Amino acid sequence: MSLSSYPNSFKTDTINIDDTLTYNFNVLYNLSPITTTNIIPNSKYAKITVPTQANNIKFKNFIYSFNGLFITTTKDVLDMDTTHSHCVLIECVNNILNKTLYISLPVMNDASTDNALDKIFDSSVKVLEDLNEFIPLVDKFYSYTTSGIQEFKRFDVIVYKNSSLKINYAKLGLPDDIIPTTSIIIPLTISKNNAYKVPSISATYSESDIYIDCQPADDTNQDSVVTVFTTNHKIYNLVKYILPFLVIFGLFYIILYYS
Repeated sequence: MSLSSYPNSFKTDTINIDDTLTYNFNVLYNLSPITTTNIIPNSKYAKITVPTQANNIKFKNFIYSFNGLFITTTKDVLDMDTTHSHCVLIECVNNILNKTLYISLPVMNDASTDNALDKIFDSSVKVLEDLNEFIPLVDKFYSYTTSGIQEFKRFDVIVYKNSSLKINYAKLGLPDDIIPTTSIIIPLTISKNNAYKVPSISATYSESDIYIDCQPADDTNQDSVVTVFTTNHKIYNLVKYILPFLVIFGLFYIILYYS
């Protein structure tokens, strides 16, 4: 589903969509909290201190690297859920294709203990020890594409209905005003399988590949189509068109030679 709005209010259904999500965050991350950000209103943002080109997420055959975390009340709503007023957005980027992906995880309010999230969003550099634990192991996910987060740029958004994440809402000091959601008539479809934690993620393209983004420049509501030309693609075309010519030429030469 492709939209031009964010955040949105969705109904969900049980129709499966065969989009595979694999992930691996097997490193420690130093995060630098940033007090203000205009990308997501009513939020706090903790950005990775040293950007990496690690293969952390693979979705729709695109590879993304972890870039930062948002905690925000500007969130999608699934099936009129009022239990969670906050969510975490795991921000991942593909710098080669200038693509961004967000994984949205609902967060419960818990003022009784210090949670991993409570320790991240303050004024000093913090270490995120295991981001893998943020991703639900037994829940399937929903997804859509939007240009509503940042003008003229398209984002893939993966939305979970539940998670085990908790934070003390009061300590965040986020504004109480609620960003209105856009009501979407078409329901979100659920993934066929859960996300998979894998030992490593291999890219389906190389640095020498050529990418052509076929999205119309004047229509941000059109789906973006990225064509990848690889070395194997070039060899296949060479064999496809040159080999028949060589065979015909060889047969013609043999007939002339023996005649």
